[in-house]
Amino acid sequence: VILDSFDISIQFFKLNLEEIQSNSLKEIALKKAQNAFSKCKKPLIIEDDGLYIDYLDGFPGPYSSYVYKTIGNQGILDLLKKNRDA
Repeated sequence: VILDSFDISIQFFKLNLEEIQSNSLKEIALKKAQNAFSKCKKPLIIEDDGLYIDYLDGFPGPYSSYVYKTIGNQGILDLLKKNRDA
């Protein structure tokens, strides 16, 4: 709706992109944008995120998807509890 006044239309689509492993969310997003552009050859916006928990020194950071798939929310809660009890 916001872009209608600029005569800009948005299309949403999902691409299968390889994601680099990096401690830098900026580097991951930049590489993802470059890979997406090389496939579609159009201006684009990509989305990427991370979960940075101060109490765990920023863990899991940009690896949040992997951590969720391996230990899940309960695993993260267990880590928080273990650190609290230490």
